[in-house]
Formats: sequence, structure tokens, C-alpha cells
Amino acid sequence: MTWLLLPALLMPPLQPSNLLREVAVAESSDLAKTQARLEQLTKREPHNDQAWVQLAQVYAQRKKNEQALAAAARAETLGAEDPAVLQSLVSLYIELQPDLKKAAELEARYAERSPADGTAWRRAAALYLDAGLPEEAIRAGKQGLANDPSPELRTILGQAYTAVKDWENATEQLSAALRPGRHDEEAHFRLAQLFMLRHDYTRAVDVLLNARQIFGGSLPIELALGVCYYGQGRYAEAVDRFLNAIALAPDAQQPYMLLGHVVDHSGARLPEVEQRFVEFNNANPQNALGYLLRAKALLAEPPAAGGSQDEKALAFLRRSHALKPDVAEARYLLGCILERRGQHRAAEEELERSIALNSQASAPHLRLTQIYEQMGRAEDAARERELHQRLLAAEQAAPEKALGLDLPAPTGVARRQR
Repeated sequence: MTWLLLPALLMPPLQPSNLLREVAVAESSDLAKTQARLEQLTKREPHNDQAWVQLAQVYAQRKKNEQALAAAARAETLGAEDPAVLQSLVSLYIELQPDLKKAAELEARYAERSPADGTAWRRAAALYLDAGLPEEAIRAGKQGLANDPSPELRTILGQAYTAVKDWENATEQLSAALRPGRHDEEAHFRLAQLFMLRHDYTRAVDVLLNARQIFGGSLPIELALGVCYYGQGRYAEAVDRFLNAIALAPDAQQPYMLLGHVVDHSGARLPEVEQRFVEFNNANPQNALGYLLRAKALLAEPPAAGGSQDEKALAFLRRSHALKPDVAEARYLLGCILERRGQHRAAEEELERSIALNSQASAPHLRLTQIYEQMGRAEDAARERELHQRLLAAEQAAPEKALGLDLPAPTGVARRQR
């Protein structure tokens, strides 16, 4: 899912002196000449912090990284108390010489010196968060709350608290980002994401249903609701939501993948699920997923006489394998078919390959347990049973992972604005 958006941070241009403006206008089309002019200028005026900033920018544009960093360090020393210089250096370290930690530190220094800029601490917190420094993001965000209690800053703080697993403060900030009656689907989604990370599916469902009432059906909301219902053991409702997601976005792959994980819970809707898989497969004949899904749907049907379902499923699995070899789930299904046929050695091989491709799945270990019991290999069966129980407990504790949906770490910032 696309949970986070990362637009660029736009910084105001540095206001140059008359001499610098003349250099920029005269030589803007030729960076080499501009560099030479600025080098001459910094020799004549070695304390001109604006000249050093512009020289750092030119060096960076010309990929002269060592010189760019040296010039930037000189500008920082000379313009340590100049907000305009600090802002230009922030822009340099974001766009031309990427170093988000350094950019965040400079933005925080700018914020300390520019109390009239109401969003400065918000930008500093955003940069710290993007740099993977949530503790620093929290400190910067708390500095800004007095003058900037905006939904944007509260969202950044909520993400930072989430990153350090301070659930109480994260909930407070992300909930505050929704008030009073804020019609922002992304804000609802972030709060639901927090509850999902905590495996508090009941509260996540409440947030998502509220968002659904406000914004109507959308692909992210339907998918998230399906995952939450699965986490609550409400499998039929999970199937409904994934089918709804397919109706909303028939070309998106993820709804089909998630529906494939719950196909065994389709019940009376299994024919409809199979039809959706057929349509996806027909529309994407070079995508291995379509054939895998059709095999899964066939194996979810009640057994037919003569094992015709197994034969059809095997054909689909072979086509899937030809397009994308060594998919853990395909290997697992093949192992299941071979086990039913009594081909225990071949089934064991396929299940071991499945485990090698995905060591966190519990189901292959259960199948191996059954195979080893039938083969009289009690010690191997006991080992696989213990592995199955341990991995199953982990899947039950984090159902979204069992669905193949790893929620991303809540880093990144939705909006950075002046």
C-alpha cells in the first residue's frame, strides 16, 4: 500500500548582494565560468558568506563534492547566525549534496533564530524524521507546538512517536490531527495504521469505517479494512472487502494477492472469487500470479472424483513456475498435491524448497509434520510440529504478515510547507 507521500521541500532562494547577482546573471548558463568568478570573489572577499554558499551550490551542481562540502562548511562558519545562509545550506544538503541529518540540524538552528517563521520547527522535525532520527524529530516537533499546533506538525509528531513505539503519545498526536472534523483521508489512514501496527484491529476498523463514511470507498480503505477483519477472524468480511477493492481497481495487483491469501475462507463466494482470478489471469497472461491464484482457487474447492482439480491445479502451477521460478507459495501448493498423491519424497522436497524461500511461513511445516508421521519419522515430525506451532503463533500475533503485508515503518513526511 501507498501509505506515505514524500513531496520535495521548497526553500526560498538566497538574496544575493549586487555583485553576486551580477555574477549569477552573467554566467548562469556556464557553471564553469560561474565557478571561476565565485572563486575569484571569495579570494577578494573571504568573509562573504553568501559568496561561499553560492560557490558550494555550483560545486555541487558540477559534482565536485569535496569542494562543495568545504565551501559549505566555510559558509556555515561565517553565516552561523544568518538565517538566510542557514536556509540556503538546508536546501543544499537536501537537493544538491544530500545529507538529511545535516539539513535537519541546520533547519533547527534556523528555527531557533527565526521565531517569526511559524513552520520552521515543523520542517526541522520533518527532516529529522526522514533522516531516521525520531527522537530528534520529537524534540523539534515539541518545540514547534506552541506556535504551530497544526495537523501537519501533529502528524509528524505522531509518526515520530510511532517509530519509537510510544503508542500513547502517538495516538494523542495522530488523533489530534483529525480534529476538529478534519476531512483528510490520509490523516485517518495514518491513525488506522498506528492501530494496525499495535494489532488493535477494533480501533483501526472504527477509524476506517468513519473514513469510509466521509470519503466513500477507496482502494486503501478497502484493503486496510480487509486486513483488519482478517486480524479479527472475520474472514467472510475480509473476503468482501478484498472483492470490493477489486471492483474499485480491477487493474491493481494487491487486492488479488490478498484475496488469494484468504481464498479458503471464501465460502459461498468462492465461484465469484474464482471468476475474479480468471479475469485477472486473462488480462495478464504473462503474470505468474494469475496462474498461481487459479491453482489456489481450485484447491479450495471441495474434492472432486478422480482428482481432476489436482491435475488442473498442477497445470496452472507449472505455467506459473515457467514465468516466475521458485515462488514459495507455488512450491508449497505443489507439495500439498504430491502429498495427497502419496508421493511423500517428492512432496518433502517441494516443501523444503518452499521453506527455503520463505522461512517464516507455518503451513509447510504442518504438511511436513503429516508427511513424516506417515513415513514413521517421529523425530522429524516432532521437530516440524514445534516449528509449525512457533511460526503459527507469530502469524496469529501479526495477521498482516501472514497476508504478506508488511506495514512500512512510519517514516517520511506527508507535507513540508513554509
